[in-house]
Amino acid sequence: MLLKLFLMFIKINLLSVSGPASLGLTKHLAVPAFITETDFVRITSLACATPGSDSIQMALQIGYKVAGIPGAIVSVIGALLPCILLIVLVMIGCSFLAGKTLNDFFKGVAPALAVLLVITAIHIFPGGITWTIALLSVLAIIMYLLKLPPALMMLLCGIVGIVAGKLGG
Repeated sequence: MLLKLFLMFIKINLLSVSGPASLGLTKHLAVPAFITETDFVRITSLACATPGSDSIQMALQIGYKVAGIPGAIVSVIGALLPCILLIVLVMIGCSFLAGKTLNDFFKGVAPALAVLLVITAIHIFPGGITWTIALLSVLAIIMYLLKLPPALMMLLCGIVGIVAGKLGG
């Protein structure tokens, strides 16, 4: 079980470019093999609402849920290993590339990352986009434009979600 957790998080972090973009892959690999869909939603909510890397938070929580402290440790190591190797490779590569080349590369990566985030957001809602999800999305965009702190955005959207749930949304 521990080896499967380790390999799953290595795979997730090798094949995805960031925590938020890895949510779809994490869901695909972890549900139902390790956790339920309900557990995934709860873990994702908590991981996104707490400071730190989403992918590391997800690894920690899924690993702990599946195999306790050893599972958490193995999952986090599996999640960190690709990141560490990638950073080492990027540092080696940066020593050979000019600054403008790197700038151009990251300008090219940014739109792809934005699309991956949108696709991930769509996959998080298997029941489709409801009026509540649409309202919360618009509310989050407005709060972002107003430059509210992310923690406050999460809190306010969570409260709106509770109210909408009580109203039957």
